[in-house]
Amino acid sequence: MKTPPIAMTALAALFILALAVPVLAQDPAYAGAAQTTEVTPANSPAPDPIGSFMGFFGLRHDIRERQAENRNLSQDLQANQQEIHRNWWENTGLFENILGNRQTVRSAQEDELALLRENVGLREDIRNIRLNIKENPGNKTAGLEQIAGDRDILRVNRQEIDTTHDSIHEVRNLSRENRSVIHENNQENIELRQENNATRSDIAGNRMQNQEDREQIRNGRKNGSE
Repeated sequence: MKTPPIAMTALAALFILALAVPVLAQDPAYAGAAQTTEVTPANSPAPDPIGSFMGFFGLRHDIRERQAENRNLSQDLQANQQEIHRNWWENTGLFENILGNRQTVRSAQEDELALLRENVGLREDIRNIRLNIKENPGNKTAGLEQIAGDRDILRVNRQEIDTTHDSIHEVRNLSRENRSVIHENNQENIELRQENNATRSDIAGNRMQNQEDREQIRNGRKNGSE
């Protein structure tokens, strides 16, 4: 039985195709066109060791600068504390002076009062002597001598009273000056304490920033080693 011509033609075509497929599969152009296009993910940026080093170097530099600033601020704190302490001790001495001045004034006033009382008694004696002279003219000479002596004592007492009064005035002025210095020292201490509070806040801020920078450096090293 003969094979029909159409069947022979189909068999020939299949044979040719079977021979051509392996050849086409080895052709790069055909293989690229035949294969399904694959999307490759974008590669992450490559590590930049130089940039990381410079960043760490800058952070370390900032840390050292803040540490130096904190040392200077700490010295300022110590100087202010010493000044506050000095003002406090000075005020203590001035207050003791004021208390001593008060005692001096009180004692001087007592002496002045005693002299005033003595003068009152001397004037009373002078009046009595004059009355006695009028009643007893024979006592005139002795009476006048007594009056002269009393007047001398009165003059001395008045001079001493004036001197004591001036001394009291000077001591009171000194106490006022002491109070003024105490007030100035107290005001200065208030300002120094306010300055110290601000300085402590700056130091704390620098320390916190340094901690953050150190943490950033540690994280950078950790990420770089992975």
